[in-house]
Amino acid sequence: MKNFLLLTALSISVYGKAQTCAGVIFTSGPNALGTGGGYNTYQQNCLSYNADLNTVLWTHRASPYWNFPGYTSGCIQSTWLNVSTNTWDSTIIYRNTTNVKAGRYPGGTIFNPLGNTNIANAFMVGSGPTNDGTNWTGAWYSSRQPTGSYHTVTTAQNDSGFCLSGQAPFGNIADQGVHSFGGPNADMQQVGNTVFVAGSFFDASYIYTAIDKIPAKGAIIGKATYLGGNLTWSADSIIPNFRVGTLGYLNIGQTRIAFSPNGQIGYVVFIGRLATNYGNASADSALTPIVYKSTNGGATWSSSPILPGFNWVQGHPEMKQGVGYVWQNAVTTLTPYMEHGLDVTVDSIGTLHLVTSITNATQFVTGNLDSLAAYKHSYEWDYQKHHPIIWDMMTDGTTWNTILVDSIKTSFMSGTTTDTTSPNNPWAGVTLLSYGARIQVSRSLTGGKIFYSWTDSDTSQTHTLFNTNPDIYMKSYDISNQLVTPTSNVTPGLGQCYFHYLSDVSYYDSNVGGYVCPLVYTTDIHTTAPFNQSDTVHYNYLNCANFYTTQYTTPASVYRTQGPSGIANYTNNTQLKIYPNPANNKITIDANDVVDIKLFDVLGKQVFTSKQNQIDVSNFNEGIYFIQVQTNTGTTMQKIMVQH
Repeated sequence: MKNFLLLTALSISVYGKAQTCAGVIFTSGPNALGTGGGYNTYQQNCLSYNADLNTVLWTHRASPYWNFPGYTSGCIQSTWLNVSTNTWDSTIIYRNTTNVKAGRYPGGTIFNPLGNTNIANAFMVGSGPTNDGTNWTGAWYSSRQPTGSYHTVTTAQNDSGFCLSGQAPFGNIADQGVHSFGGPNADMQQVGNTVFVAGSFFDASYIYTAIDKIPAKGAIIGKATYLGGNLTWSADSIIPNFRVGTLGYLNIGQTRIAFSPNGQIGYVVFIGRLATNYGNASADSALTPIVYKSTNGGATWSSSPILPGFNWVQGHPEMKQGVGYVWQNAVTTLTPYMEHGLDVTVDSIGTLHLVTSITNATQFVTGNLDSLAAYKHSYEWDYQKHHPIIWDMMTDGTTWNTILVDSIKTSFMSGTTTDTTSPNNPWAGVTLLSYGARIQVSRSLTGGKIFYSWTDSDTSQTHTLFNTNPDIYMKSYDISNQLVTPTSNVTPGLGQCYFHYLSDVSYYDSNVGGYVCPLVYTTDIHTTAPFNQSDTVHYNYLNCANFYTTQYTTPASVYRTQGPSGIANYTNNTQLKIYPNPANNKITIDANDVVDIKLFDVLGKQVFTSKQNQIDVSNFNEGIYFIQVQTNTGTTMQKIMVQH
């Protein structure tokens, strides 16, 4: 049964238009905890796009406005938009009959059989953990076709897709001696005739004060294989095999999986510490990316991690920018700052893009897993002179390179009632949901363009350093030309874009003349009481975050891996001679037929232009800059350092 929210959405026509960026309410959920609310929802992939059907899908806990027998807040709903016709529809894909099997934290996608262009023949697929109201009990998994009457909830849509903790199809980690809970809900996507999804295992008997710090015991790749008109679920792999104790640690909320546009090259990413000691603090004393690769569409995965024990401090010292100033710890380790989020995608040439912000980890204490993740402050920067930076960490398996995307202006909002890390937190002492910038990444259909999104607040309007009134900010990267667009606020002045989700794939719209990035967010969160985290939330759909080819004008701040005794090359260019480097006075560019010279800072902002072969940098701030030199034979770029 359609609820009034869907009908309201149909009465407002903003689709395919760039005139406004006010989202349209299209459905709702029982509360913000299931989709978007809280730390553990960062790994969910709830919004996806299918090009063959030209359809956007949103997977979420069922709207309380549905009217059908047996409705509970543990039911899971698929709601989709046909971009061609601008029409919405929805169905229930999982209905729990007992509270023990209540669905939570969904991940979902569309599975479309090869050659099909009719939505009625596709499958709405989803999976995630289950809860009995107190404890995690297992996992739910389901695939439903929206045939016939889309809004009729049948008895077939029940909890037959439920598996008790440790049972098939997701099983348990055999050599742990316990049945561990599996939560497969990260980055669900179709590859050929298979749907892949990733998740983590943890020992349900392990008692800890905060569930997001439970040391996971391993990870799972779940898959649903299409055969004979049905999708059959199974567990593909468990890699790597983490253990509690001194041997290893895996962050339970940050297992990720992504495949290239052609479906052949895939990566599974875990944020954790391996059992092996590699002899450098960056790998041995922090949670770092642990990556496995597939070159055959997920049929098999590398038997060991690629680039294990990579030394981030030595290999990418640029990532130390802004890290460690507030608490004045020596920057000896670099680790993803989970409070602002982490996401992955794979581009057209098979390169993984792992997008997150970075902080300084506390030195690992042997035998004390808490030292890897728990012993840190919610507020790592002063957000005045020092800000977290969003990094795109890229690898094809041979080395890591990075792109500096942008910085985050305002602080993570803690939802704890006894937050003592900052007396300035406006949510301290108030029972509200926690959230950060919620960094997300998408790609174009062919993978030639990468799209970044995050939320931030305009401090000139809010007069606080906290992210109290978030707008959605975006930026895009053209991988072929290594150019980026300016950062843009795609919801200017709205200031109520909480718990946003960016679609895993964005599409080109010829009517718009650019790339359209689908987004979902809610405005039903408030920075003051009496908001209750169990209140109904309404979801807004936004598709006027557009990017055009004329916007890709600024060279991307790409950093190559630094070796033991040299500065990382910005590009592969070796012909351009600039000296001295580092410089403290004048820089000379040894090039003939100079047409134009531009100087950019590390954020990609142009700070100087000239047509002469010499630049006076005596009044420039110390740091890294990039010189773009245009001659009659082409344009090249080189990184330089200014030191006084």
